Amino acid sequence: MTTDGNKLMREISALILACLLALVTLALYSYAPADPGFNHQAMAGHKTQNLVGIVGAYMASALVDLCGGAAWLWPVFMALAAGVLFFRQFRPAWWRWLGGAILSVMLPVWIEHGSAALGLSGTGMAGGGFVGRSLEGFFQRNLGGPGAWGQAAKLTPTPGGEVIYFGTSVAVSRDGPWIAAGAPWYDVTGFDDGAAYVFRWEWPYRLFLPLIVK
Repeated sequence: MTTDGNKLMREISALILACLLALVTLALYSYAPADPGFNHQAMAGHKTQNLVGIVGAYMASALVDLCGGAAWLWPVFMALAAGVLFFRQFRPAWWRWLGGAILSVMLPVWIEHGSAALGLSGTGMAGGGFVGRSLEGFFQRNLGGPGAWGQAAKLTPTPGGEVIYFGTSVAVSRDGPWIAAGAPWYDVTGFDDGAAYVFRWEWPYRLFLPLIVK
């Protein structure tokens, strides 16, 4: 236990953090996507499943929406902070804190990328949340290779066909979110009457399905 002049304040702060740690851990453990949250409403008559009640549902929803599966880092760092406050001799080196900060930034990205690679939904605990989506999109666009922009998406015709020459001509809107790719020999209603595929970019990392325009 601490022996300096701030002993009482340190221990009170540590106890408050310990209580918050317990609440956050229970809230994340019993997280249910169907519960109400800041970004969505529960269905009429839905009974909150979170063990901490409505407060826990909103708390877990906010952390999962922000960090996805990496939300479990919050209880870990809260436990470390409580230990630092309660045990004066427990002082991790600065480079350990730096490593923890890097881990907290990169883990949502790794989860988001792994979720996409495995074909998972990428929502809730299976994704990286807002942080993961935003940072992964940034890295793919700007760090795809030496002097290159990474591939953030692959445009393909829907439905597919043979010898449609998709992408013979491509146009990008001035403000960026709209892309049109021509397919001059695609049979829409007749032989080789052509089509244009219009894509809309939704920041930071998702494409709507293409709209075929004659």
